Amino acid sequence: MNTRITTACFASAFMLTGLSAVAQTTTTDNSAMDSHSMTCQQMMDKAKPMVDQMSDQKKMAMAQKQMTEAQTDMNAGKMSDCKKHMEKVMKMAQSH
Repeated sequence: MNTRITTACFASAFMLTGLSAVAQTTTTDNSAMDSHSMTCQQMMDKAKPMVDQMSDQKKMAMAQKQMTEAQTDMNAGKMSDCKKHMEKVMKMAQSH
């Protein structure tokens, strides 16, 4: 009887560990998918407050430059280029 309880405990622990890893992967993948499914304007709207809160002034200036380039591309109808700039901005803002 003791062996069954011990085995059940180990099985539960392994299952919880596996679920935790899956949940973390899903969360990471969802945030990457979110930026791919967003429009360039939505990405700008999401990133702007994040950039404004950055404490590293050098990184903030780089992010703002990327946002300006993204805006220029969006105005020219170059949405894929705009999104590339905004993905860089979001990466910078999240790692600050």
